[in-house]
Amino acid sequence: MFPKKEVNSVNLIRACEYVTTPPEPLALRLTSNLMIGITRVYHQQYHFYYTDVNGVWHSLQRALIEMRRESIDMIIPQARYEAITLNDDPFFEIELNIPIHDIIMPPRIDVNFEQFSSFSDAGTYNIAIK
Repeated sequence: MFPKKEVNSVNLIRACEYVTTPPEPLALRLTSNLMIGITRVYHQQYHFYYTDVNGVWHSLQRALIEMRRESIDMIIPQARYEAITLNDDPFFEIELNIPIHDIIMPPRIDVNFEQFSSFSDAGTYNIAIK
């Protein structure tokens, strides 16, 4: 593996042109070896480029996460009274269609315990709801 500076200094376009149209005829084995070398250099250039771009992308992503975290965290963990309180609206009315006596007084259940004196009876029992 060659250093990054040497790999990136190779001009692949000129190398491909040299292989496709050589000044003198080249042996078939030499041409195939040159083509393999060009593909390996291209692979290394692509790998270096991908690594650099990926590193920049991760750095930007970390920076954005840090910026979001800083902008979300409140400096003072208390809200101002004006920010969380609505002004009094004189036209605001709560409409309840429930009779007020049902809200104030729940229904009363009267049970006649005299009818439960003997548990062996299989009769019906009356419970009155008032």
